[in-house]
Amino acid sequence: MFIRGPDMKLMTLLQKVKEISFADKVQAAKDAVLTPAVMDVLYMLRLNRPATALLMVWPMLWGFYSPAHTHWGLMPLVVLMAVTMRSASCLYIDLYNPAIEGESDCKNARAPVLAFLVLMLALSFLLAWINGPIVMFLAICWFIMVAAYPYLHQLTWYPQAFAGVIFGGWSCLMGQGASGGLSVELVFLFLAGSFWVAAVETLKADIKRSQDAEKGVKSVALVMGTWRIPFMSSCLIATLVLLVLTGIVISAGGLFYAALMAAQMLLGTAYYGIHLNEHAAARATYGRTALAGALVVLAFMLS
Repeated sequence: MFIRGPDMKLMTLLQKVKEISFADKVQAAKDAVLTPAVMDVLYMLRLNRPATALLMVWPMLWGFYSPAHTHWGLMPLVVLMAVTMRSASCLYIDLYNPAIEGESDCKNARAPVLAFLVLMLALSFLLAWINGPIVMFLAICWFIMVAAYPYLHQLTWYPQAFAGVIFGGWSCLMGQGASGGLSVELVFLFLAGSFWVAAVETLKADIKRSQDAEKGVKSVALVMGTWRIPFMSSCLIATLVLLVLTGIVISAGGLFYAALMAAQMLLGTAYYGIHLNEHAAARATYGRTALAGALVVLAFMLS
């Protein structure tokens, strides 16, 4: 028996569909959604790299989950606020000097960068207003500090230390403010977030230190030379010590310290790898550091 006409075409089409692997189908769906225009927007907002996008999310959630009176239903608003504020800061830095972040070039696209900056600022202030007057006040102070941040790359070799305060310590303040108030453990938490982001920003500067040297952008990674790795390690050790002190103040249980131990082991193996193969290991370490930040969030959730 022979199949002819439309039936034959249908059978041929079904055979071709079966020959397409699941991975090819997933890739085709991804290409259909993530068009070049969409990828350009994600690239501009730093949402194409989760480790970069989450730089402020983890410290803000540290502060949010640290007190016992946390309003869990506000967590999505806190995460969205952290992401929009991080995107707004990157857009502003790109307008001032794209070489600082080293991931975007807006010389020929200043109009869309400015438009998205206004949008992210509006969303950030709206979310801060929703989270209460304390967060709104802290957000205004945060944007004032961000406005000064790009200039430090021309004035000092230690802009990553200031970045630690802005994106780490101050994020902890806003996170705990969104939870309903500020507690005594915030002193340790502020310092822990500052040291953690200082280490992350130094690592990012380490990855692109040759590029920074060519473009005249100052950073800790350039001025410290071979001492940059011990500097990052010291910052992370200080972070873990301060988190332990935070746990003591809030009377955290054993699960809190178990999660911190897991984060310490992850960071220890990651930063030791930089000594073995500096440039390749540094990029992998950036992602592992973000994962360690998530483990600290889990520690506070389990406390």
